[in-house]
Parts: sequence; C-alpha cells; structure tokens
Amino acid sequence: MEIIYKDEGHQYWLKKDGEQVEVPSITQCISPLNNLSGIDPGVLASAARRGSDVHYACELIEGGGDGTGISREQLDPEIAGYVRGWENFLSDTGWKTSRLEWMVGSWKYRVAGRLDRIGRFPRGPMAVVEIKTSSSPSPRDAIQAAGQEILARETDPEIAKQKIINRFVVYLSAGGTYKRVHCRDEGDKALFLSCVAITHFRRKNYGF
Repeated sequence: MEIIYKDEGHQYWLKKDGEQVEVPSITQCISPLNNLSGIDPGVLASAARRGSDVHYACELIEGGGDGTGISREQLDPEIAGYVRGWENFLSDTGWKTSRLEWMVGSWKYRVAGRLDRIGRFPRGPMAVVEIKTSSSPSPRDAIQAAGQEILARETDPEIAKQKIINRFVVYLSAGGTYKRVHCRDEGDKALFLSCVAITHFRRKNYGF
C-alpha cells in the first residue's frame, strides 16, 4: 500500500493493487470530539501554527529533515521553551525514536495520517508518542494515539507482530517542562473506529 499526501487541502490518498482512493485523515475523523466553542479563531490559528513549528523543530533536534539538526540561534523564542521540554523528555526518559513524522494508513478502514513518534523507552514494549503543545490535556488526544496505533499496525507488518504497543501523549510547555500521559483505555480504539465510520457516512451521504 502506498500513502500519498498533498499539502494543499491536507489530503491523503491510498493506493493499492492499481486502485487509488482519497481518504480522511485521523485529525478529520476525530474533529467532532473537539470542544473549541467560545475560542477565538485567531487564537486557534496561532496555536496551530505554533504546534507545527514545534513539531518541525523537534524533528530537526532528532536529526530529521536534512539531517543537519538545528541550532539554538535558529529557534524562535516563542517555541524555544517547548523544544527544551522535548529535549528534557528525551534526556529524562531515554526514549529512542525508530520513526518520526511517519505517514501511516489503513486500507481496511480507509483512513490515513501522520504519526509523531514510534520507538521505545529503555525498558518496555514498543510505544507510540504523540506530541502536544496545548496547555492542558484533552481526552481527544488519547483517541488520536489509539488511531495511530491501529494504522501503524496495518502499515508495517513487523509492527503488527508486536503483542503490546503502549500509547503516550507528551504535553510540552513554554517553560521547558513536559507531562507524559499513558493512554491505557483499550476502548479508545473502538471510539476511534466509530469516528472513522461516522466520517465515511457523512462523506457518502452529505458530501463532507
């Protein structure tokens, strides 16, 4: 299965056995779980931009991008604390990333997305890590991580063989600290798949 991403319109396509289909993203599927009422659109846009910048900087910290890394002088002061929080997380926990910003997809469920990190802590099974720059944990984030595990298992047969894959959300703060939340509820997977089914229903019957 091939996963194709088009930045314009944030579109994902899956291609398999000569067939190509456009599919919704993980984020689109779980969007009904958001509680953003009363929040100024400008604030949301600023937070989204900051999140993207932090993700990219953290990717460079781990040798992503062109592999040259990033210097502290290059960091926007607005995101420097968040990046320091990620560095503290790496140093404190011994986390080792095996894949970062990895595109994953499911032909079975017709959905795709991008997984922040998959790897391992020094002791324990393989784990999915989702990075967030929000000030407080959201229940929706656990559903996102569950979806990422489902898609990672279908994307890579070796990962599918893993009996246990833990799921974590790491919340970074502007002050350079972090909070690691272990998502243990197996019901999160069922809820994610329900969101996917509802998304396909809406697309088929209402065109959105």
